[in-house]
Amino acid sequence: MSEGLKLILESLEISINEIIKTKLEDLRLIKQIPKNQILFHYTDLEGLKNIIENKSFFFSNSSFLNDKQEFVKGFDTLGIIVKDKIGSSHDNNSKIILELLYKKIKETEKSNRFVACFSTIGDLLSQWRAYSNDGKGVCIGFDYNKLKKSFYGIDSFSIIYDDEIQTSILNFLLNEYIEFYLKDKDTLCEQFLLSNDNFLNLISVEIFNQTSKFVGQFKHNAFDEEKEFRFEIRIDDDIGNGRDILYRCGRNNLFVPYIKEEIIRKEDSVFPIKEIIIGPSLNSELNKISISSFLQKKGYNIEQIDIKESNVPYRI
Repeated sequence: MSEGLKLILESLEISINEIIKTKLEDLRLIKQIPKNQILFHYTDLEGLKNIIENKSFFFSNSSFLNDKQEFVKGFDTLGIIVKDKIGSSHDNNSKIILELLYKKIKETEKSNRFVACFSTIGDLLSQWRAYSNDGKGVCIGFDYNKLKKSFYGIDSFSIIYDDEIQTSILNFLLNEYIEFYLKDKDTLCEQFLLSNDNFLNLISVEIFNQTSKFVGQFKHNAFDEEKEFRFEIRIDDDIGNGRDILYRCGRNNLFVPYIKEEIIRKEDSVFPIKEIIIGPSLNSELNKISISSFLQKKGYNIEQIDIKESNVPYRI
């Protein structure tokens, strides 16, 4: 691909994604998260220590998370929708794009997404049990707006659990993307001496890449209570950044690929922590003393952090 064509496609991608974002919000298919939102990360005490000391988060490969249908469910849904559209399409160019897209979906076997997971709800019993050593950990509340700036350049989004909304979004995306790119087909083919087949193949890849970003927002509705919010790194988009894929033993008995991502901006020295909730199965008074001392030693202003005990009456 020539440099000129690459720049044109990048410009078109920015344009269509701005249009898509606005329309999805207008249709209430996606929600804007409030700027004053607190994002909660549930972890054990060792996790708290590592986050603060190493000034970093682990971004785990999404295929290795606790939802067995993670990544798979969204692509299965996308495949069904694309197959239906192939059968009902009356435009030959659209049909070819959809056929190429369907082939790409079926060839995609593993996730290239690495995610850091948060919740918009703090002090939730199911989260304590699942992610915080059965209540013997902590829930760290971060300032969303500052955290997003610290993760500059990394995609972020709320997880969508509703099957009907997922289907509506994918149908909408496919219609919008195909219409958008086909309207410039003749101009681009003439400008860059592309055959019709070459153009359609190129656009099918563009649509796959852009649509699959939304697929990462979909989870099974059994996990709805978690109200998850994610930051996501796509390895295919990471060429040149030199991120290493590391491996760790996960709590779910899996050997998990992950990326260690520092989120502290150069002008910052600490994380934007607003509160820390001490798990319901811990000695809250002693841990409050030691956590406060630890944070202060690491440069945090503990007067600006609310360290408190959980309100959940859970004991093991």
